[in-house]
This record gives sequence, C-alpha cells and structure tokens, in this order.
Amino acid sequence: GRAPRGPEKRGKTWAAEAAWRMLRNNLDPEVAERPQDPGVYGGSGKAARNWQPFNRMVETVWGLPPEHFYQDVRAWTAAIHPEDRSRVHEAWEACLQGRAPRFEAEFRVVRPDGSIRWVLDGGLPIHNEAGDIVRLSGVARDITARKQIEETLHRKQAQLQVLFDLIPAMLCFKDTENRFLRVNQRLAATVGKPVEAIEGKSAFE
Repeated sequence: GRAPRGPEKRGKTWAAEAAWRMLRNNLDPEVAERPQDPGVYGGSGKAARNWQPFNRMVETVWGLPPEHFYQDVRAWTAAIHPEDRSRVHEAWEACLQGRAPRFEAEFRVVRPDGSIRWVLDGGLPIHNEAGDIVRLSGVARDITARKQIEETLHRKQAQLQVLFDLIPAMLCFKDTENRFLRVNQRLAATVGKPVEAIEGKSAFE
C-alpha cells in the first residue's frame, strides 16, 4: 500500500527515504497512473495497482525477493553500483532541495548474483499548495539492452580506430567543403601537427 508520509524518515538520508516512498507509492491506487507499466510511479490518476507487476520489476531488475525490497528502505540505494551511488544521491538531493527541476539519472544495479542491470530513472516533484514536495511522478526503465548495444558499438569503434592509426599510409575523411573529418596518426605525423589540430579544419588552413 501507500508509503508513510510526514517528516519522520526510516532511511539514513532523505534521498534514500524518498526513493523508497516513491516505489511504495507505485502501488497506491490513489497516485498510480499506469498499472500496465510497473516502472511508473507517482502521478495523479486512480488506476489500481497490485503486487504482481511490482514484484516482477523488483525480481527482474534488482534480483531481490519483493518482500525484502519494499520492507527495507536501504535496499534500493544499497543495490546501486558503488561508482554510481554518489552521483545518484546528488541528483536526488538536488531535486528534493529545489536546486534541480527534476530528478534524472542513469545508474547500474548490482544484483545479488553479481550481474548488472542498467536503469534510467526520472521524475518530477509534485508540490502541495504550500509548495512542499509531497511525491514525485516519473518512470524507471530497464535500459540494460540499450547500454549493451552502446558498449558493443564503442568497443568496435575503438578497434577500428586502432586499425586506422596502424595502417602505414596517410588516411583521412573529408566533407564536401574539404574539411578534415578524421585523420590517422601517420598523416598527422607527416604534416607535423596533432590529430586534434587537423580535424575540423579545411585543407587550406
């Protein structure tokens, strides 16, 4: 059901407390917007929620038993990759303190088996008449497949760059205005300039 309200927090920080309350409110029929999408939280609609989609999200992304996740306020932040945790925390605090108009962050979730899932989480604060934040409305998406594709493309581009630089000939790509788009190390060494000083410039500069 609905998460606790009021100034008393169960987590170590308000950033952790807010995240936990948001996920609990994901099941609240008074604030849930899209019951077919278990990643959506907050909102002002009255669509009913049930535990099944919430449990599926927790098990799929976090790899945790649902009862452990929604009972432990620290489960959400504890599962965030250590390298991403401070950045996500800062984004939360900026949103809650009014220094940012919304919360948005991409971060890694480390599952108990060591595997990693990528999450894109974003939300807008909802204020009451006094201007206080009462909840956040947004969506959390599992973007693991997208990140895997991006990492594969990055790796292939790096491999191609190595081959491009190792070829014992001067190579370059130009646009229709005769500007250098890319040059290899052999060409740069021949003209006596670093690569970054050539790319983007015209052949006549």
